[in-house]
Amino acid sequence: MIDNVRVFSLAALTLAALVFAVHCSEKDKGTTPTQQVVEMNGALSFPDPDAVDMAEVSVGFGDYESLPDSAGSFRIKGNGGVVGVAMAYTAESVPMLMQVCPNPSQNQQLDLTVRSTAMALAFLDPLICLANPTDATLIIQRLEGLTELDDLEDLLADKLSINPLALGVEDAEIDSTLSRLAMAYFNSYPEDVSRKLASLTGALPQDTRKPTADPPEIDPSYTFGGLKLTWEGGSTYKITNSYGRWCYCCTPTDTLFIFPNGDMLDWIVKDRPFPPSERNFHMSVVAGKDTARVNLFGYGFWSNPTNNWDNLTPEEKSLAHIGGITTVVMELFTQVVSAVCNVPRAFGNEKVAQLWKKSGWDFLVSDSRVIQRIEAYIRANNPTGCAWWLTKQVISRAVTSAEYRATLAQMAGITLTDGMLKKLGGWLLVPAKVVIASNNLSSVFKTVLGLSDSYHATRFKVWRDFTAFGAISGQVATKSNGVGIQGAIVKITGDENNPLNPPHEKTTDAQGYFRFENIGVGERSITASKTGYNSATVGVTVVENKTVTANLQLEVQSGGLSGKVLNDIYTHNSVSPANFTGTVDITANEIGGQHRVSNSFAFDGTFSLNLPVGSWWVVASHDDYKPDSFSVVIPADGNASPPRDLALVPDPVMTGQIYINTDNQGSYELNFTLNLSQV
Repeated sequence: MIDNVRVFSLAALTLAALVFAVHCSEKDKGTTPTQQVVEMNGALSFPDPDAVDMAEVSVGFGDYESLPDSAGSFRIKGNGGVVGVAMAYTAESVPMLMQVCPNPSQNQQLDLTVRSTAMALAFLDPLICLANPTDATLIIQRLEGLTELDDLEDLLADKLSINPLALGVEDAEIDSTLSRLAMAYFNSYPEDVSRKLASLTGALPQDTRKPTADPPEIDPSYTFGGLKLTWEGGSTYKITNSYGRWCYCCTPTDTLFIFPNGDMLDWIVKDRPFPPSERNFHMSVVAGKDTARVNLFGYGFWSNPTNNWDNLTPEEKSLAHIGGITTVVMELFTQVVSAVCNVPRAFGNEKVAQLWKKSGWDFLVSDSRVIQRIEAYIRANNPTGCAWWLTKQVISRAVTSAEYRATLAQMAGITLTDGMLKKLGGWLLVPAKVVIASNNLSSVFKTVLGLSDSYHATRFKVWRDFTAFGAISGQVATKSNGVGIQGAIVKITGDENNPLNPPHEKTTDAQGYFRFENIGVGERSITASKTGYNSATVGVTVVENKTVTANLQLEVQSGGLSGKVLNDIYTHNSVSPANFTGTVDITANEIGGQHRVSNSFAFDGTFSLNLPVGSWWVVASHDDYKPDSFSVVIPADGNASPPRDLALVPDPVMTGQIYINTDNQGSYELNFTLNLSQV
């Protein structure tokens, strides 16, 4: 069962440097890694010097190491102008004393004492640490003014007097005292920061440029969950990020990271907001077309029924993990890495957002055990515990994959040396942790982190309304002869969201004409259809207060009909083939419909017709034979087969006059007329 507390292991967090470069505190620009090496003097002051053998103690500062003399004095190198941590440790790399150095300089004096160690334990909490000399100095000054630091110093003095290696031992008393110090720090900032933060929603600078065209509708049109979508003109849109978290953005045509600007804690430390980050993208939004959707995903812990993790689809949850994991690592842990390793990050957030790919987190997102644990923290509304546990998973994979370390280090623009890895490994041995109940975090602090006023999925809708209208007129005619077709159905598409709701379907008049009124301007499609014809579609651009013409021509639907005409005389006398020789008239009469007639011929017993779709009566005829016929239906999707062969039966006629002389007297007493209809 995961309780609702936030737990950070300073040891675990620090080793995140194995996979991630150091955070740049100069907004999102990054730092050029060209540090000047300085040499500093130092001294170690243990509560009980007699309990420590100086011969077994080493001092490290970033990539450098030194051995103190018997009195605890030492001289050590470091990168000037870059926050660093001096650490005294045993041969087994267990830290004994520490000191934060905000701005190393030549011949600077380092004094590693119990108080400097207490300060370092608090400073290196990922929620406190900032790896910029100016910011680090401000943090140390504020910590110095807290009585809780005195309490931690006194406790550590007692612990280290008994055991010089107390920092390497699990100790609930140290955890509790350190947590009270961290909480006092978080809640020490003035209330007016909260008021400033509360006024941020909807208070971003407004674009005063006059648009060159009617802007699209955007919902919501205000800052929502720290994010705002605006139209920049044409197909360009901009996402503004006011909070210190990363999001993974999905547009209709692209995906991209939305990064924070400045340090995540600028609101807290500097008592003023950092400028929101901005990132542009392109998409087409056409009036009357489907609404475009822009969705941004990440970890958000706004207590609202609409922000329910289980309402997300599996794909949306995966995308939220991408944004959330990036936030946890890039915005918190890299600060600690910078201090321990005494190196800056070479690339700023903007470049990392361009270089980094969604697939970079596949090794975590594809691990069902990891995802189930993270989602348990999410459902418990415990983002701080989630961040601590997730860091351990990143570390466990980083330390087992040199290839993965190298890839991420190259992407972030920093190479971690063996000396740096040794300091990180030593810091990993410090089990001291800060335990913070989420509801104890000041509202200012939580909101700046994007914990309490953001959503797992922030959704924007973009569309264009119709603001101008025109008309379309035209004629539907037969392609073969240009004659207008009466009763054709004409439909218009692309105008579905027209607020005037005009008719989008018309029937042509007796001459085939049609007309549409109050159609929204822009590209539309016109389709005409009628039974027995192939439908046709044309595109048209509607112009404001104009009538545009759209004429359509329809081809008559037709199908093939092939068959035979047989001669019954051949069939009766077993002559093969029995095809009728010579020419036979073939007449096709449409049954119903337009009563069309098609005339053709059969040559040597075969015929082939191309008839419009419909029902037909096909007749074969010859002067000396009886006609034969059948009915057939021509389908719209292909040829028809005759139901049988046509067979012509002879139809001879004999006519004449017969005279009979019965008495041989030279006259004909009888006279007959012959009219034989069949012989």
